[in-house]
Amino acid sequence: ERIHLRGVLSWGWNPRSLAPTPTDEEIRDEFRRVRALGFNLVKLCLFVPPQRLFDIADEEGMLLWLELPMWWQRMNDHLRRQVVVEYSDILREVHHHPTVVIYSLGCELDASMAGEALLAELDRLTRQATMGALICDNSGSGEAYQGLSFDYADFADYHFYCDLHYFVPLLDHFRRDWRPPRPWIFGEFCDKDDYRNPAALLEDGARLWWRDVLGVEGTLDRWAYSEQESRMAANSLPFTDAQLVEISRRESFMMRKVILERTRARREVRGYVVTGLRDTPISTSGMFDDAGQSKYAPAAFRQFNSDSVLLLDHGRARQWLHGGDRPAPTDLYNHFGGDSVTFRVILSHFGMARDGGDLYWQLFAPDGTVNAEGSMPVGKVSSGAPREVGTISLTLPGVAAAGAWQLAVDVGGWATNTWSLWIYPRLHLIVADVRAHDPVGAFGGQFAPADLDSMTQGIVIASAFTRELDNYLQNGGRAIVLQPEGGGLPSQGVPFWR
Repeated sequence: ERIHLRGVLSWGWNPRSLAPTPTDEEIRDEFRRVRALGFNLVKLCLFVPPQRLFDIADEEGMLLWLELPMWWQRMNDHLRRQVVVEYSDILREVHHHPTVVIYSLGCELDASMAGEALLAELDRLTRQATMGALICDNSGSGEAYQGLSFDYADFADYHFYCDLHYFVPLLDHFRRDWRPPRPWIFGEFCDKDDYRNPAALLEDGARLWWRDVLGVEGTLDRWAYSEQESRMAANSLPFTDAQLVEISRRESFMMRKVILERTRARREVRGYVVTGLRDTPISTSGMFDDAGQSKYAPAAFRQFNSDSVLLLDHGRARQWLHGGDRPAPTDLYNHFGGDSVTFRVILSHFGMARDGGDLYWQLFAPDGTVNAEGSMPVGKVSSGAPREVGTISLTLPGVAAAGAWQLAVDVGGWATNTWSLWIYPRLHLIVADVRAHDPVGAFGGQFAPADLDSMTQGIVIASAFTRELDNYLQNGGRAIVLQPEGGGLPSQGVPFWR
């Protein structure tokens, strides 16, 4: 059967044992909770666990990706010889396990870490020692890390860690239709740190020892978690630590939902590994927290991380501007009341082909009442590439205030998903006198220039906060400052969530 690999990245971290030496019961329990979230693979990132983990993976049917331990090493002749010896020994120990379906020979290797000759030798060695598994010489790819411009790999593997609005452009940028076709499997991606509650990190009233161990190659500017309590107290935020945990986990859930859904909408992407399995001293992007407990409701996470995933999309649009076509993408999740909208429902299904049944959708108001609904038949569903299974067209209700509405879609009772749609009242803004103060040339002459020395009223749109603008405001003027570069305001050009 066709399969979509849905992996989670493990570094083998356990704060109580340090060395990755879990008991049989701990291994089975972790596999059970990983599977409950919809994952079918664990990537063993740069470490080799004891044989019992491989044995239990075979018994439980948990697929494994073994990443052999080479990353950020300072290469020398001794290591070039030693890595061949160690890899030979490792492969001899594990190659007979049928659940090891992928091997990678290293991670994010640039040209100084592994050259063509070494990777060619390790690729030859691994292909001779294994059978039936996929092999990747450099997880993350050499082209993305100033390494080799070609690879010895059975699939494309990239490590995208990015803000949401850059993810789809990155997918488009790295797609190469002129290369021989092969699957695309993200070796690691889609991390999102959330907030740690210091109250949950006490043992007999004392801080856990690892909270004061800094990560390598950095100071408190980078590894500031040892000062979390004092820094947060100084911020005087109107939230408790428990509230910040809840807020940040809602955000990380949302970000992972959006990225995994955009991933499943791509025909060429046949798998991924989410970073990561468990929180570590230097990372809070785990599926499990420091106590090893799941951060997300399994049923909700499986809506977009399972064999069958429903996706929401819309058609394409362009605009004719200044004598030429330009893309005119529309926002999928934000709309004005009264707008007519059309959503395309996509299904990404892997496993046995099956009868689709009926597609049923409902639009819920913020108070939970059903505002609109509909249904349509879905034919036989095949396995593999995503395909459109229905179209939802409706006129959104007029609203007096912005609110989050919920669109729920179900296919045959075996695939379901829900999305938040924000609906806003349409505002009619009338501005009689707007002028521009544009010292950095950001507005391209869209507004008449302001003479701040002579103006006594009117709204100024400014690209920087300057002394002249300050004087105008001090005398009762009004301004909107849209500062795209460094300037008088202590702002940085980053997304609002940063």
